[in-house]
Amino acid sequence: MNPMKGALAALILTGGQAMAEPASFDRDGWAALAGSPDASAPRAAMVEAAVAQVPAGTAQADVLARLGEPDQRFDKAWAYMTGPTLFGGEYTALLVSFDDAGTVVSAKEVSTKTWQ
Repeated sequence: MNPMKGALAALILTGGQAMAEPASFDRDGWAALAGSPDASAPRAAMVEAAVAQVPAGTAQADVLARLGEPDQRFDKAWAYMTGPTLFGGEYTALLVSFDDAGTVVSAKEVSTKTWQ
């Protein structure tokens, strides 16, 4: 396959997101990027490892200890911005959702346009 066609196909399949190489989780590096408009999206490479830090059942206090302060707080979820996509001014975030007791129900990367 033509390398340009392959790259375009990869962008289409990932919803326009650049495919970041998975990285190990660096808590200090993650926390230092809170609220950062860094277009290179260094958090994007750590999303998979960050999700592993907060499995279902994790208490909110432990989420704070592991990921630091969220960029946005909702009633039952916290968002950690991970970076822009290549198309449409869309951003992605790690969304950590909680139950009524304040424990993690899920953690996943979502679009900030739909929060899904």
